[in-house]
Amino acid sequence: MVVSLKIKNLILSCLKVQNKINPLISVIINCRNGEKFLNRSISSVLRQTYQNFEIIFFDNFSTDNTSKMIKSINNRKIKYFKSSKLLKLYHARDLAVQQCNGDFIAFLDIDDWWEKKKLKVQINDLIKKNASISCSNYIIHNDIKNKSYLAFNNVPGIIDTNILLKKNYISLCTLMFKKKDYLELDKGFDHEYEVIGDYDLCLRLSKNRIISFIEMPLANYSWHTENLSNTKRKLNFDELVKWINENKKFSKYSNYNYLKSFAYYNLILSCCLEDDKKSSIGFIKYLSFFHLIKSFILLILPSKFLKIIRKI
Repeated sequence: MVVSLKIKNLILSCLKVQNKINPLISVIINCRNGEKFLNRSISSVLRQTYQNFEIIFFDNFSTDNTSKMIKSINNRKIKYFKSSKLLKLYHARDLAVQQCNGDFIAFLDIDDWWEKKKLKVQINDLIKKNASISCSNYIIHNDIKNKSYLAFNNVPGIIDTNILLKKNYISLCTLMFKKKDYLELDKGFDHEYEVIGDYDLCLRLSKNRIISFIEMPLANYSWHTENLSNTKRKLNFDELVKWINENKKFSKYSNYNYLKSFAYYNLILSCCLEDDKKSSIGFIKYLSFFHLIKSFILLILPSKFLKIIRKI
């Protein structure tokens, strides 16, 4: 009896060590009518060199063949969930997190895909640096301009909140974090946002936590006409201004004012592109001198000319 108890404790100890060295990663794939991208994204996860993962596939009330296609893939790592109604994006992401069993959580949108060493490189980096959050460089595949390019150059290996306020280096397709850190937040993904919910989450996660940036591109981001961030550009900056006004606790960081000026400048740009320059006048008072000069140029140029420049 005593011997069997010792063996049981030994096995449990070994499992704990194994889980620490080789932790389970929950990979969340949110999908809404993504049948034409599904095979590429799923395959890029299943062929990972690091194999201790589960896929939480959250189908946000798709009306195409998504359900049929995902169910046809015979792999026990895939756990399929379907919403009974159409949800806001970040509500759907939050529900997906609630289904995760892993110690770490990673994300992949249905139209993006990973390099095969992505999970292995990131989990090793997190453990080595004792970091809470990991992200990496990635390749942007611009289907609109028919070209591909590296997202960033010369990014610091460690990112803090102030750096994130100046520039968002974290793409959701490269993000990985500890689940316990997400659960410790006052709230996870903010359901009210439609575009900037991941940026909001990363800024809140970044406080008092180490973010490791890997220079190697580990993911591929598809930029096409159906991208939410592409079709709702003005909404992006409307939400960003809302975030700035509701999160003044971040004003202690030096780049908070830069972000504020940047957001209002882009609202002015959106108004100019929509040939609605009058609506932008009230935003000028929030601009830094740099963005004020740029806005002046926008306001004197014809809207048709601006649209041509944007397409180049």
